[in-house]
Amino acid sequence: MGTKTDSYQVGLSVTATNNFTLVSDGAGGFKIARGNPGATTQDILTVNAAGEVNVVQPNPWVASTPIPTAANGAFGNASGSLRIRKEGKTVFVQASVLITTLGTASGHAILPLPYPAVALANTYAEWSLAGRESQTTGYGVIGFVRQGTSNLLLVPFTGQSMASNNVLNVCGFYETAA
Repeated sequence: MGTKTDSYQVGLSVTATNNFTLVSDGAGGFKIARGNPGATTQDILTVNAAGEVNVVQPNPWVASTPIPTAANGAFGNASGSLRIRKEGKTVFVQASVLITTLGTASGHAILPLPYPAVALANTYAEWSLAGRESQTTGYGVIGFVRQGTSNLLLVPFTGQSMASNNVLNVCGFYETAA
């Protein structure tokens, strides 16, 4: 007799993502997923017939190479590196700006983000990310994502200035509207 594929819902919410479903795979294994039977949206854990468990990372890190700009002037040559992981409305960020030649740039570096920050009732709200310059002097860098914007500002600590051959790094998180 063959193994039957079946599914069982755990949770009674009308919102599918608030429920969990236990689904057999017909081969002796099963998975736990977010959603309703027949309409799962996210695998969370799988177990094969041998009992081997795999916890599924729901949302992987996504890398991109956005073009950085400067608050004032223009970089002679600069490149950006961005890694994003979105969990619900929380966006985790790891960002770097490599300034090969400074050109006329001054102030701070700006990287575009794929998800805009949520607009909050407090007009002064922003998210702060922390980091440092890792190529030459090691000075501190703070990142800002202001509410309602899609930009990450990488700002040298007070008394420091961007220079050629700097690598500005920050990491942290912010809240997005969607």
